[in-house]
Amino acid sequence: MNVLDLTYYGNTIRAWLVAILLAAVAFTAFQVVKAALLRRHTRFGGAVAEGADEAIRAMAARTHGWWLLVFAAYIGSRILFFPSYVESKIRAAVVIALAVQGALWTVAVLDVLQRRSIDRRLAEDPSTVTTIRFLAFAGRVVAWTFFALLALSNLGISVTPVLTGLGIGGIAVALAVQNILGDLFASLSIVLDRPFIVGETIVVGDVMGTVERVGLKTTRLRGEDGEQIVFPNSELLRSRIRNFSRGNGRRVQFGVGVSAQTPHEKLARVPEIVREIVEARDGVHFVRAQLRRIGAATFDFEVVYDVVGPDPSAVLDIQQDVQLELVRRFEEEGITFADTSHPLRVLPIVVAAAAGFEPTD
Repeated sequence: MNVLDLTYYGNTIRAWLVAILLAAVAFTAFQVVKAALLRRHTRFGGAVAEGADEAIRAMAARTHGWWLLVFAAYIGSRILFFPSYVESKIRAAVVIALAVQGALWTVAVLDVLQRRSIDRRLAEDPSTVTTIRFLAFAGRVVAWTFFALLALSNLGISVTPVLTGLGIGGIAVALAVQNILGDLFASLSIVLDRPFIVGETIVVGDVMGTVERVGLKTTRLRGEDGEQIVFPNSELLRSRIRNFSRGNGRRVQFGVGVSAQTPHEKLARVPEIVREIVEARDGVHFVRAQLRRIGAATFDFEVVYDVVGPDPSAVLDIQQDVQLELVRRFEEEGITFADTSHPLRVLPIVVAAAAGFEPTD
């Protein structure tokens, strides 16, 4: 009798040898494909293609030889005969191996997405890095939970009580930390919708400041007096936000009070002097300088001009230059300021639309 025809655990030795050879070929093929994927570089350019290549290489790197051996052995076992209870155990082992490997592949893709998102946003808006890391962590938790439940199900363990417990526990946790969750989702909304980014000047209610950090729970502003102002993210999104840094310019409006003893010819010179001062500065568009009110002891002029550009510090610098030059010119002309004047007002505008001119550099 041929030795190869001897039966061992319900299969001939010949069948066992063929199964081992098939498993070895499958394992070798898996290793070749893995090595090819690790060297993969697409012929097409672009960020999407590069990201896909990086994700594929990361998945290949996370593909462990043990799991490839399990899959290869399963392929070889397909030509063998096993009792039904053994078959069910083999399928359960393969599904568990696939679940673990699937979780590793998912985590690898999430790591690539996290790294590329952080690299892309780090220079533009560093505050979103914390939120991106939190989302990646949440994705890993969901992935491992899903594949763990899949593995438990194939081990014959009922996952319905587990899911029920997770649901009840999730509701209880959500009710206990609903304010925190509201801030977390508001942080996600800020990152995705981007009503403002770090470095921009915004006004929330009657508070004005520069955005310093957008965290998972709070957003921090640096106020005009140097103080730090902290807003919960959910409260911030419920407020009306004015973003000064997204406008094309600023409208400056202030009053000049001239003594009632000023003669007519000098009084008529005030709008001309203001126009000359304003138009001598780059990036500034003169709107008007008009006598708006004759008081008991003062002639009140209103001055309005537009400053092109989103930088709020430039507005204040120009305002200072204009006022200092106005003092000097009034001294030359012999024009005396009155004891009272109107306060300075700086208004956000879209210059081209509101002032009717084309902004220039």
